[in-house]
Amino acid sequence: LQLSVIGWLPAALWSVYALSQYKTDQKIERALRR
Repeated sequence: LQLSVIGWLPAALWSVYALSQYKTDQKIERALRR
């Protein structure tokens, strides 16, 4: 339980970071297609 309590914070931060990177990549791709 302790491990999961400690582990959820970096996992949550990483998922937010990964999602923002994905959206940024999509914006760049869309801009390059024009």
